[in-house]
Amino acid sequence: IQPKSEHDVLRNAFQKMAVQLRENFEKIQREIAERKQVQEALAEERNLLRTLIDHLPDFIYVKDTESRFLIANTTLAHFVGATTPDELIGKTDFDFFPTELAEEFYTDDRAVIDLGQTLLNREEPNINQVTGTTKWILTTKVSFQDSHGTIVGLVGIGRDITERKRIEEALQRLNEELEQRVEARTAELARAN
Repeated sequence: IQPKSEHDVLRNAFQKMAVQLRENFEKIQREIAERKQVQEALAEERNLLRTLIDHLPDFIYVKDTESRFLIANTTLAHFVGATTPDELIGKTDFDFFPTELAEEFYTDDRAVIDLGQTLLNREEPNINQVTGTTKWILTTKVSFQDSHGTIVGLVGIGRDITERKRIEEALQRLNEELEQRVEARTAELARAN
């Protein structure tokens, strides 16, 4: 067996490095492709969620721990007199609502953020900032947490239940009227007997 020349040793080392580089390059290419797929899937998911948020008739929003809007949908933006949801980002309810009403919202936000309490299906009056009319909103607010379990804000949804409230009030008036009629008719019958 002939001893290997320095040239042969270098050639073998170079070939081994070339194989290792090729394997590493292919591994990096696979990782890049996988990351790209993950990023595309996340982008699709984000687009789906944004589409859902923007096309629901409910008010949907996310606030940080200082009650500043991080996300808002078109329905809420129009309700507060903004043209686009982006006009709400970084602002608070105090920028859009009368102070007394904004303070009520802020108090609710603090209970959710500071204490982790859930506000579930609260019926509350609200003022449409465009028309000035009072609307009844069914509000739910829940805290949201980061990956470490720390509360970093809240997610809220509000549904306009004004029409339902009008119907309930009309039914209440009709029930009261019917009860009065029954009482009057009962009294008439009692006098007749």
